[in-house]
Amino acid sequence: MYLEALAPGVDPATLDLSVVGITVSMTGEKRRVAGDVKPEAFHRSERATGTFLRHRQLPVDVDEHTVHAD
Repeated sequence: MYLEALAPGVDPATLDLSVVGITVSMTGEKRRVAGDVKPEAFHRSERATGTFLRHRQLPVDVDEHTVHAD
């Protein structure tokens, strides 16, 4: 089974994946834009910053000891 999750702007070092039974959990953090860009400079920002947690159910049971992420 192959699962792809897009996480634009998220530092890969902050990502944590876990699998229990048929549930995949992904946590991470998207930090603010680097540099001296002030929030007032944005006309629109459609992607929030901060930590997140997502759970997705898989169609089959998975052996959590054989899961790997790249």
